[in-house]
Amino acid sequence: MRMVRDGLSWSGHERNCAFLNHGGTFTAISGVSGLDFDDDGRSQVFVDWDGDGDLDCWNANRTGPRLRFLRNDLPAGGARGFCSLELRGTRSNRDAIGARVELELEDGSRSVQSVQAGSGFLSQSSRILHFGLGAEGIRAVRVRWPGGEREAFSGVSPGGRYLLVEGTGRAQVRAARPRALALAPSPPEPPRASDAARIVLPLPVELPRLEARTFDGDPLEIPQGKRPLLINFWASWCAPCVAELGSFTRAQDQLQGRLDILALSVDGLGADAGEPADAQRILEGLDFPFATGVATVDLLERLEVLQETLFDRRVPFVVPFSLLIDPDSRLAVIVRGPLAVEALLESASLCAEPDGERLARSLPFPGSWALEPLQNGGLSQALSEGFRERFPDEAARYLLAALEEMESEKARRTSEGESLRGLSARELSLRSDLAGLYSGMGELARSVEQYERVIDLQPLNPKALKNQGLVLASLGDFERAALNFERVLRIDERDPSAHSAYGNLLLLMRKPERARQRFARALELDPDTADAHAGMGRALGALGRYAPARAAFLRALELDPGDEATRASLATLERLQQRAKERR
Repeated sequence: MRMVRDGLSWSGHERNCAFLNHGGTFTAISGVSGLDFDDDGRSQVFVDWDGDGDLDCWNANRTGPRLRFLRNDLPAGGARGFCSLELRGTRSNRDAIGARVELELEDGSRSVQSVQAGSGFLSQSSRILHFGLGAEGIRAVRVRWPGGEREAFSGVSPGGRYLLVEGTGRAQVRAARPRALALAPSPPEPPRASDAARIVLPLPVELPRLEARTFDGDPLEIPQGKRPLLINFWASWCAPCVAELGSFTRAQDQLQGRLDILALSVDGLGADAGEPADAQRILEGLDFPFATGVATVDLLERLEVLQETLFDRRVPFVVPFSLLIDPDSRLAVIVRGPLAVEALLESASLCAEPDGERLARSLPFPGSWALEPLQNGGLSQALSEGFRERFPDEAARYLLAALEEMESEKARRTSEGESLRGLSARELSLRSDLAGLYSGMGELARSVEQYERVIDLQPLNPKALKNQGLVLASLGDFERAALNFERVLRIDERDPSAHSAYGNLLLLMRKPERARQRFARALELDPDTADAHAGMGRALGALGRYAPARAAFLRALELDPGDEATRASLATLERLQQRAKERR
């Protein structure tokens, strides 16, 4: 999946394969059949769509076209070489799923098919069984129904369509219903690949913190909140970028008053050969009438994480590149490649439309909704996950936004008399994540506060109690931390990690004997815990029992050779042991 997200592979360019069955051996006829499209196919179903007595084919593909219809045309005179049978159960299930039909032909050969509910990957061919007969007649038709009963049917002839009703023994003729297909053939040319795109986001997205600089190096305040804002990233060495800025300059009378533009140069960032001074000279030569500045590495990295999260893949940053931000400071449109003035004005008009209309405009084709479109309740949480590793401050901000969205959802459901089911579990998850994030950022008081909210929701949550205890210990609030660990052990006395954590706290409280008892219980429950052995070593050392303390440290290092803190504790113990010997 990392390769896929980097754009390296999606198992694409796998042409369709077709084989001719010779009764046990096969000939590859992919090319001559015309079926070998470079569509990266996923699903295929067969049905006599046009009612002419042969099976046609629908292909669903991962790439475009997403759906392809392939009409099969028999040569003249071949229309009688088939028979189609629809089964209906009376004692068994109505659709006769699982029924097995055997056709015995005049030459003594047999053809067998079953009624299935699913015939391939994410697909279902027609439930009507279609038998190809060639020039042979039909001698007998036998059905084994899903319940196990066997039944023979009369009245079936080549070239006909029939309904077989369980228990009747005689086929009912079904009239053909040819479709007037309103489908025009299209050339199987794949679309040209392009990095240019205008992406209307289905729902507006809260932006990460954006920092830019003036050409003098001072912080640049990004205008927000009055009109739509286009942030355009460009470089002095990029000819399409300069041409795009020129088009904005010439259209200033159309643009001013309808939206703001901020052109941010990326000159001098990364491997870029340009310099901000080069960009400044170009802007002066254009007499560019809009706001300008210089992008920062931090800004570009935050946008990189944002795009990776939104599109679930790593997107190369190529200029020109633009973001259209609505008056509520939310991202509405992403543009890769040059943006024409007409397209810019159309995009800006989207910002005044309600979210539902934006959602419809984000799709590449018109349609109607089978279900109410999902809101972005989970997007803030997903963005938090995306930013967690590189920008924990953004991750915390998105988690707070997710909590606000959840509270709004709770208020809406309450006002409409709906169930609040599922919201408590979501709040637990969000607040636990936020507490852990604050702890990792060193914002310990905020972490304690969020863990307190989790414990209010779920008083017997041992993980939250234990983690809050660790944070309280880091804050020096030993007495309150001790109460947390005691509550954890009342909930689950057999948790070795809780005993070890409590033991470490008791050492900080200078209660080595009580700490030793906790480490002893932890090792009784799990003898191979390096942390408990190391804690036991520190407790025994504090009690002056150097020999068993040394043995405990050695065992901890045997289990975790890379634990430098334990190695340092052992060295300290050995110095104390040596001094004790010298005094004697």
